[in-house]
Amino acid sequence: MSGSETLHKDLLAEAMRLLGNRYDASPDFNAFFDGDEPLSVPSPRADVGEYQYERSKVLFWLDREAYDDERSAWENDTH
Repeated sequence: MSGSETLHKDLLAEAMRLLGNRYDASPDFNAFFDGDEPLSVPSPRADVGEYQYERSKVLFWLDREAYDDERSAWENDTH
């Protein structure tokens, strides 16, 4: 691995760590948004069950602006 590839890998790892910390900073909202049922995604294969994910993590990692909007609205409603 070249020096620039190592640097990119390290930068990506640090970005993931920082974003993970940001997600973890809102446990009450995440629990509220997740609700009682996880988000289920069925597999098209008959021998595989559904994949299940926490709703808040899906929103955070796929659409951070929507996550922030939902969190802000929740904070305004609960505070």
